[in-house]
Amino acid sequence: MATTPTRAPWLPAGVAEALLVFLLALLVRLDAMTGLPPQPDDLYHFYAAQSYLADGSFGVFSGTYVRAADFTRLVAASMGLFGHSLGAARIPSLLASALLVALVYLWLRREAGLGIAILAAALLILLYPTVLVGALVRFYALQALLFWAGTALLYRVVTEGSARLSSVLKTGLALVLLAAAARLQIVTLIGLMGFGAWAALYLTWRIRHAVRPAWLAVGWVALLLGGASLAFLVAQTGFGARLLETYRSASLWAQPDRDNVLFYYYLLAQHYGVLGNYLPLAAVAAFAFFPRPALFCAIVLCVGLLLHSFGGMKQDRYIAYLLPYFAALWAMAAWPMLRALQTRLSVMLAPRWRMAAPLALGGVALLLAALLVKEVPVLERTARSVVLPPDRPLVMDAGRGWQASRARLLPLARQAEVFLADDDLQAAFHVARADFFMNRSQLLENDPAEEFVRDFRTGTPMISSAESLSAIVACFDRGLVVSGTLALSWLTPEARQVIETQMRPVELVGPLHGYEWNRGAQIPAAEPSADCGRLRAFVAETAPHRVAP
Repeated sequence: MATTPTRAPWLPAGVAEALLVFLLALLVRLDAMTGLPPQPDDLYHFYAAQSYLADGSFGVFSGTYVRAADFTRLVAASMGLFGHSLGAARIPSLLASALLVALVYLWLRREAGLGIAILAAALLILLYPTVLVGALVRFYALQALLFWAGTALLYRVVTEGSARLSSVLKTGLALVLLAAAARLQIVTLIGLMGFGAWAALYLTWRIRHAVRPAWLAVGWVALLLGGASLAFLVAQTGFGARLLETYRSASLWAQPDRDNVLFYYYLLAQHYGVLGNYLPLAAVAAFAFFPRPALFCAIVLCVGLLLHSFGGMKQDRYIAYLLPYFAALWAMAAWPMLRALQTRLSVMLAPRWRMAAPLALGGVALLLAALLVKEVPVLERTARSVVLPPDRPLVMDAGRGWQASRARLLPLARQAEVFLADDDLQAAFHVARADFFMNRSQLLENDPAEEFVRDFRTGTPMISSAESLSAIVACFDRGLVVSGTLALSWLTPEARQVIETQMRPVELVGPLHGYEWNRGAQIPAAEPSADCGRLRAFVAETAPHRVAP
């Protein structure tokens, strides 16, 4: 009897599964993006992309924003295809973040097995920081994708240990990807140090039988001494000095944690609960079950976290590119234990109660998830797309005050002769106005860092001193000040006293604070400053560059 030949599947199983993983990650990030107001730095690329579409420049109002210009071009292409909206601008990050989850899934499926790949993908799909970077008009998700793809290719080359043409091509492609990641974010170099450390350890292990231990020790001493000498020599050059200065420098907002070497330890513990606190144990367990891939992930992650900890600038999104290694380590550690638990439960329970085993396994998984998100109501972060309404803001949503206060601010901004804001981008996006940029942290990043300097990114005149505030109050009969709590704390006591004594509060949604003055209402006439003409000229020049929301 003739049998019908089986047809090969249209897509290999792993690729089809990765496509499903990609779609699931995409859906979760789309939900997170819904109703999410602009975050800090979100709008630089948004406005620069609008300018790029209009005339090929990277203008933001009367300034220029050229950082990560390649990413701005991607944002511009997305806005050209899908419309000039914030949602369209977020599509490149959205796709990069979802594609990263799929690539991690494929790599772990090959290196450690299906169950580990599923667990790691689930972590990356649902963990709050990975979701957030996928919903921002910022380059962190794309950098993470490029870094993972580049190091995964080099991992394959190093572990295969062959000199075939395919290895040369993989190396070339990996270097292109890693160079692109470094163009987006200089901290890619830190991750590459972690990869280099793993490659040296792995190659030492591979040749351990071919080379005498004494020679291996000599080689390692020579490598360490050579590396230290090279680092010292580079540090003596202008480039090395600038690199070291960049590594240790910190903006005013980051100064409190500049020397806090435990910052990322506390961050992981806060964001991930037990997963952050017991990461070293997870690394050891993962190495016991899957030595080669676990060592790779552990070294890249640990060296990266260590070097970031001694850097000046610290923030959760700066280590977003290391989170795939974090998720992979925990998946390699947890999956064998969960399988062992399932087997043990199956043996202990009578056959008619064996249905309880999957339920118990699910209960353990839910318990881990609850520990993971212990800061907020149970499962809020991981099951956000299921249990939260679309308008529920994400934690750390710095734009929620501006969005919620927009209706209150619009008439006040129209009536004011002058408008001062701690974030000129948010002000322009929500109320189409910001005449002066009152932010001491941002002012100090300009050269020269002096009062009324135009911000090099947006061209908005910047102030922070009591003298500048007093001059503006004296020159304009009616004005409005809007600032967040943190930016207010950066002002000098004298500047805050000007606000308290010469202005009256305006009720806004936190963390925003509003203040206004009206000469005819509550402030006696003041002697106009000799600089009033210059200040009014600033306002006249700034206004035409704002884009209506």
